[in-house]
Amino acid sequence: MRAPLLGLFGAVVAVLGLFLAAGTAEAPMFLVGMIFFIFGVALNFWLIARATAKPSPTDAAPTAHPAE
Repeated sequence: MRAPLLGLFGAVVAVLGLFLAAGTAEAPMFLVGMIFFIFGVALNFWLIARATAKPSPTDAAPTAHPAE
């Protein structure tokens, strides 16, 4: 449940960054808007990569060994 909310947050941050960058005439504010945009897009790409990654053998639950 956390991943979809985090993805939505990333999308909102990205759109907010585009609005900041588009609505300013100052270079520092444009840079801040672009950083917000890049962060939001990168966050969503990271969430997609994490959701579609193949599980590694170390992610598996430990197997119980029978008593000898």
